[in-house]
Amino acid sequence: MAYRWRPLFLLPLLLTTSPVFATDPTSWMLMERHGACIPLEKAAERLPALREADGPEAFAENLRREGVAVTVRPLDTGRARAVEVTAQDKGLAMIFVEPALCNK
Repeated sequence: MAYRWRPLFLLPLLLTTSPVFATDPTSWMLMERHGACIPLEKAAERLPALREADGPEAFAENLRREGVAVTVRPLDTGRARAVEVTAQDKGLAMIFVEPALCNK
């Protein structure tokens, strides 16, 4: 009996090379009023703790190193990731979002 090629054998290969499973880092932005967003690099000009942060967890860790109490809370948007970082001692309440949540 001759072997018949079956497309299902390619399924694992397709799943592992699909962009859905890619591990690209998220490019976080800070949400401003009315859905506008700014890149972290631009916001770092006004807030030094953002200079070496590439996202909400790194920013929270920078503040903790300064001795500031920080709360990190994921927000359910249904579309893309969003995280609220609050530091009451510094009067900060910032929302980090993926670019898909920003108004263009």
